[in-house]
Amino acid sequence: MIKKLIIIVFCLSMVPAVQAWDNFTLNPGFEIDSNGNINLTERIFVGDGENPGVFGWTAWCNAENETMVAPLDDRPPARMMAIVGPWQECSIWQDGWADYYLEADTEYIFEVDLKNIDGCEQVMIVIEDNSYSYEINAVFDITDEWETYRILMDTTDYVDFVGMRVGVAVRVFDADGGRCAATNLRFHVNWNDWAWDPYPVSGAIKVPVDVTLEWNTGERDPNGLVNTDVRKHYLYMSSGSSTDPNLVYAGEIDADTLSPRDSYSSLSLAADSIYTCMVEEGLDDGAGGVYPAGSPENIVGQTWVFETIKSYPDIVQQPANVLVRPGETAEFTVVVTSPTPEHYRWYRTEDNANNTPADDAESGDDSNVLQILNAQETDQAFYYCVITNDVTIPNGTVDPTYSDVAKLGIKMLLAHYTLDSGDYSGGLYLDETENYNAVVTGEPAFVEGIDGTVDGAVVIVPTSGWANAGTWDPSQWSDQVGISVWVKWDGTLFEGDGPALVAKRDIEDPFRWSLYSRVGDSGHPGSNWLRFTSWYGGDVWAGPDALPANEWAHVAATVDDSGAHVYINGIEAGSGSWTFGPETDDPIYIGRGSTADWSYPGALDDVRIYSHGLGRLEVADLYNAVTGENVCAGDYASEWDTNDDCKINIYDFAAVAAEWLKCGWYPTCL
Repeated sequence: MIKKLIIIVFCLSMVPAVQAWDNFTLNPGFEIDSNGNINLTERIFVGDGENPGVFGWTAWCNAENETMVAPLDDRPPARMMAIVGPWQECSIWQDGWADYYLEADTEYIFEVDLKNIDGCEQVMIVIEDNSYSYEINAVFDITDEWETYRILMDTTDYVDFVGMRVGVAVRVFDADGGRCAATNLRFHVNWNDWAWDPYPVSGAIKVPVDVTLEWNTGERDPNGLVNTDVRKHYLYMSSGSSTDPNLVYAGEIDADTLSPRDSYSSLSLAADSIYTCMVEEGLDDGAGGVYPAGSPENIVGQTWVFETIKSYPDIVQQPANVLVRPGETAEFTVVVTSPTPEHYRWYRTEDNANNTPADDAESGDDSNVLQILNAQETDQAFYYCVITNDVTIPNGTVDPTYSDVAKLGIKMLLAHYTLDSGDYSGGLYLDETENYNAVVTGEPAFVEGIDGTVDGAVVIVPTSGWANAGTWDPSQWSDQVGISVWVKWDGTLFEGDGPALVAKRDIEDPFRWSLYSRVGDSGHPGSNWLRFTSWYGGDVWAGPDALPANEWAHVAATVDDSGAHVYINGIEAGSGSWTFGPETDDPIYIGRGSTADWSYPGALDDVRIYSHGLGRLEVADLYNAVTGENVCAGDYASEWDTNDDCKINIYDFAAVAAEWLKCGWYPTCL
């Protein structure tokens, strides 16, 4: 079975072939066999003269798509292979470089020159070892001009190829076929025979416009010796436009004979530009001169690209979402770089967009920090900043810089359903916060609540008691949620999706979140589990034997920046990572899961839903407020608490003292 690997590939502008160490040069000869197929016999010569060998090209196609060989005047010497597709039916294949075996920890380059002849849009180049066990392939888009296509393979990463001979196939990849010319297949050890290690490095951004370009002179061999035949460096650069990568001659630099490092500073770079650069090494012509720029005898280097500094404000830190308690100060910050003084204008928006100014209101001062003092629920919204400087409109010609949108959320109790008969009216469980009354199914049956209130809790059955609180999203402004509920489970067990205490979900998947009871599964043995889950990766299990049957228990499920947590009677019983499900408009059900059949088996009391994740002390307060019982805080831990009673006192001291001066050294205590 062939193992396919993905590697780095390059397409370069067409340049003359470089004669380098271990560079294999082809001598084509063409023959047509008795079946009408083209067989190509090639002799290769290794550049160092130590490993000459013979390999064979084989071309195969069906009768309708005959492989062709024809000269092209625009590509001397006129040696080309025309491939007729589709690729499944036609390829050219080089059977393996004889007597050369890939070495460990070595980078190799495979290159071939390709050109579209008739309807060829893509070509696949395949490198395969001589045992046909391992394969590397890459697909290239082909143009109407000669281009060099390069594959780099480092045997440090592809150890399966070490000690193998390799073959190369070139195939038309278009499903509809086409003809493509191929020539100048080259294979050599990758070493820096061209100018290398440029500064700025390729991919650099925010480069000053007065930068000095630097690079190392090409090396003579893999041992790192500088090529003393390099006498000149010919620099080529693009115009700086992102739509024009074409290189033009920029100037020449004498090669430094005392240092491998050379540079060029006579530049006129512009801000807001992307430059492509390339250095051609001008070689000694053997007659006291240097080959001119563009000579095929020179060594053409690789291109590198960098981006200059912005003339307009450039954001380096976007404003982040803020979540505060009522009355606290909310603060948004944006950080920019700018060559001239910048100015800030903050906006409040209701639609999570920074490009719809009709509904936006200006907020704050000319500062990179927006402060909202005494933040309240009415301040919940989206905020963004527009930054200008001397070159931006209206003073200049560049559009202002817009920050990302960030949102302000307020930590608060969003809904509170006491589930007392006194707070049931007109088929609704009344919300103590007066935000979201819940529509009740059937006629609820009330029982004594956790606090002893007569008719202070409700019994849930499939036909009555459960309620729909609406499609609002508690996590809208916070990306968090907190749920608190008292539950008296009647001992009924369910498999699968389970009956929910509280859920934001509908009949169909996906859903936002659900807190429900269920039996275990293969990863959670036993029974009587609580599960708090979302459709997109949030999944916390608490159990087994999570809840006592026919007794009141407090359950809290919470999501904050640390993930999701489930608490039972004030004690953390499970935690894990969390991602909310996507359905923000799912209904919130009290006492029901995805269907009425998944109604909760038991009674519920005092359901609370918060806009934020509840901390462990907040959960402990909710439990203590009803029971009066203390809770050992989950972050309490001490090696001195020898009896695990959640406090350190004289009893722990006595336990330590009983071990005082005991010695483990043998035979003599030191």
